[in-house]
Parts: sequence; C-alpha cells; structure tokens
Amino acid sequence: MRYLRREDIEDFALGGGLFGCGGGGDTYIGKLMLETEMQRVPEIPLLSIDEVPDDALVVLTAIVGAPSVFLEKLPNGGEDRRVIEQVEKECGKPVFGILIGEVGGLNSVLPAVTAARLGLPLIDADPTGRCVPSVHATSFNINHLNISPIVIADEFMNTVVIRTDDHLKGERLTRSIIVEMGGSAIFAFCPVTGAELRRIGLAGAVTHPIQVGRAIREAREGGQSPFKAVADLLTATPLYGWADTLIEGKITDVQRRSDTGFTIGSAVIHSLGEDADRLDLEFKNEHLVARINGRIRATVPDLITVLDSETGEHIGTDRLRYGQRVTVMLVRAPAIWRTARGLSLLGPRGYGIDCDYVPVEVLNGGGEEVRVR
Repeated sequence: MRYLRREDIEDFALGGGLFGCGGGGDTYIGKLMLETEMQRVPEIPLLSIDEVPDDALVVLTAIVGAPSVFLEKLPNGGEDRRVIEQVEKECGKPVFGILIGEVGGLNSVLPAVTAARLGLPLIDADPTGRCVPSVHATSFNINHLNISPIVIADEFMNTVVIRTDDHLKGERLTRSIIVEMGGSAIFAFCPVTGAELRRIGLAGAVTHPIQVGRAIREAREGGQSPFKAVADLLTATPLYGWADTLIEGKITDVQRRSDTGFTIGSAVIHSLGEDADRLDLEFKNEHLVARINGRIRATVPDLITVLDSETGEHIGTDRLRYGQRVTVMLVRAPAIWRTARGLSLLGPRGYGIDCDYVPVEVLNGGGEEVRVR
C-alpha cells in the first residue's frame, strides 16, 4: 500500500492544475484545505484500482458549478461528510474509499481532503482523465453505469438526492439545483464497486499530478524549461502519450460570465515572437477549442491548458487576466474519449464547435491520425 503524505501536497496541487484545462476550481484553495487536514492526519492510504475489493463501494466527491464562484463561496467543511453519509443510506452499505472526482484543478485535491476527514482510503483513479465541463461526460456514462444516486449539499447543508437513469438528465437537474444553491456545491454520484471500477476507471489520478508537479518544480530549480519537462513526461505516459507546447504569449483580451452554473467566455493571446500569432480560446469552465490565426489547433476532448510562463503554474479560466504572460500546452486525451461514444459526450459538436474532431497530434504535426472506434 502506498500513501499520500504531506510532502506530496505541493507537487499534487501544482500538477493537478494542468489537468484542469482551465476548470475544476483553484488548486491553491484545495492545497490549503489539504494542508489543514493533514496536520491531523499525516498520511492517507492511497490504493490502486487493483487493491479495491470486488464488492467494496467507492464514490467520488467533487465541487460542481462555476469555477469563478469557487473563489468567493468556499465549502464550510461539512458538506462532503453529508453527501457520503447520504450515499451510504441510499446504497445500504458503507463507503470503502474515496474516488477522485476528476483529475485536475480543485477536484483533484478535494477528494483527498474528504478521505482525510473521514479516515477512508483514497483511490488512485478517476472516471475522466481530465477535467470535464459536464457531469454526464465520464467513463461511467461511456460504459452505461447507473448515475444514481446523485447527492448534492451546499454550505447551509441543504441536501438534494436525484435519481435518474439518464446521465444527461442528471447533468441538467444538477445544474438547475446548483444555480439555486448559489452557483457551486459539493456533490457525489454514481457509486461503483471495485469490480466496476476496474472496468471503467482511469488509473493515476493522484500519481500523474504528483509526477507533473515534481517535473515542473525540478525543472525550475534546475533552470530548465518546465514545459518541455511536462511534455516529455506526459508523452511517455501510456494514458496520454503525446503533449507539446502550442504558444507562448500575452493575454490581450478576456471575456467571461457566469451562466447556468458555468464560467463561459473567451480569451485572446498574442505570441511574443516575430510572427505575432493570435490564439483564440473558448471555454465553458474548461477550454473547448484553440484557434491560431483562425485555424483550429485543438478541441475537446484533447486537453488545452494555460500555464504561467514564469512559474509553470496553471491559470484557470476564472483567473485569466489582461497582460498575463502565459504558455499554452496541449495533451492528447485518454483513448476512451476517442471512441464514438466518448466523442458523443465530449466531442466538439457537443459544445457548439462547428467541426469534426481531429486528434490534437494530427492538427499539430505530431502523429498519425487515430481511427475512431
């Protein structure tokens, strides 16, 4: 058995931001919450998918809503316990461990906080391999698992249980409730057994962020490029297999609003080189499409992430500001998102982008086209 320890927190939060793709909430907030909990609990058991018993119940916790709201409306510290207790009542059995809600952003770190508070193991896996804009865009849905129960609790401990056999309906009902709860809340959904998790889980939701955070930190300490270090690391990682830098530049415009439980908007980045390329980003919590001089260079489900050019730290869509010097990186999405079923849930047309999906490594000259299955 491995453990998540205090000395891992900095790298965990730093690396988790990259997989946020602009969304998932601010990892700095999550880092502070985890540091507080781990003053009491020095280490958290970290289990691989294979270490979860077949009949054991695991459930994810996450913050759902607009990332821009997270900065002003923090959890009160009791919502995660409330949703886990309610899941146990709904399922009629105890929860064995906490699953990462989605690798990336605050939702990478928050489940570790829950695990520490409740004295439960943390599972080194998630159902997405990246942050996603919608509750229905998960491997749970790709594999037709039951999404119910969905349990939502706000900072006043108002608690709602949703039962539906339709993932998209679950997304829409959750968003409507989130709006009434002020734009964000803690939730859990789709409890699964260890046997089901082995079939649908994506391993490395804790170890990948720690590795990325360590690569960024060590590259900075050694005077090397953190972006090359991350690209090399993720290219060698079987789950991703390709990563590269798209552009380095300065943010020259940001348009952003909170609407129906999402942070929606766009940003413009001009390169610092002689060519003066213009990059346009569109986002709905997470970045959905990147265009350079009008040409599409990446779309969902591939990862588009904005990092501070000096520190390598992730900058969420809620914190993009005029004048920031940034580096935009692209990462190939896990293979489940490149299936026909995966693209129907997280492909460009599902988010209003008028184009067919083309793999990011093809758009950027880094590989052969992968056939959609």
